Order: sequence, then C-alpha cells, then structure tokens
Amino acid sequence: MKRTWPFRIVFIALVFAIVATAAWAGSEKVVIEIKNKAKGEGEITFTFTPAEGESKEIKVGVIPKMKPDEIARDIMKQFTLALGDGYKVKLSGSQKVEIKGIPKNKGEEVIFDVVLSGNSVSGLSVVIK
Repeated sequence: MKRTWPFRIVFIALVFAIVATAAWAGSEKVVIEIKNKAKGEGEITFTFTPAEGESKEIKVGVIPKMKPDEIARDIMKQFTLALGDGYKVKLSGSQKVEIKGIPKNKGEEVIFDVVLSGNSVSGLSVVIK
C-alpha cells in the first residue's frame, strides 16, 4: 500500500487556506443598522478588519430602554474614536451608521470588513450590510 496520506493532508490544508483567503469579503463601505429598543443592559462587540493591518475590537455599552437612534449614535462615536482619520463615520438616517474608508491617493480603494462578534443586549437586532 502506498503512503499517500501525507500528501492528502497537505493538499487539504492548501485547499482550506485558499478558500479562507477567497472568502474574505471586504468592502469600501459598511452600514450598521440598529433595530428595536434595548430591553436589557449589555454590550455590542464589533470586529473591524482592514485589508492591511490588524483587527480591532470595538465595544459599545447599552443600557435598558435605550432607543435605536441613541445606540447608533454611540456606535458612531466608538468607531470614530477607534478608527481615526483614515475613515469617515457618520449617521445615515437615525438608526444607521455608515463607515467609509478615506483613500490617501486618488483612485485608491480602502477595503475593510466589519463583523458583529457579540451582542448581549436582549431585544436588540444589529444588521451589517
């Protein structure tokens, strides 16, 4: 019997590495939408990953009965502080936060990704587009 299993393991590892790299779906713009009023106290955690650089964890505290527009405002403030001058963070409507990269040179794209990594606030829905 031939010993092909080491080659199979290497092949499978390569396939997973290629799929993981291709699966990263960065964007030039991300919109975070808050739905519903907070029923309880908790925390929303986002992971921000630029195309080049390290990921950042951004946390937003929420208190009971906080309205969606108040939560969106707090999310906007936390992202503005965490990301600095390279990104434009603004409210888009009363319950949406829009994040765009600011290119250093004309014609460049600033690619990044935002993922909801945690939401311990009961009754609150967070949608990332």
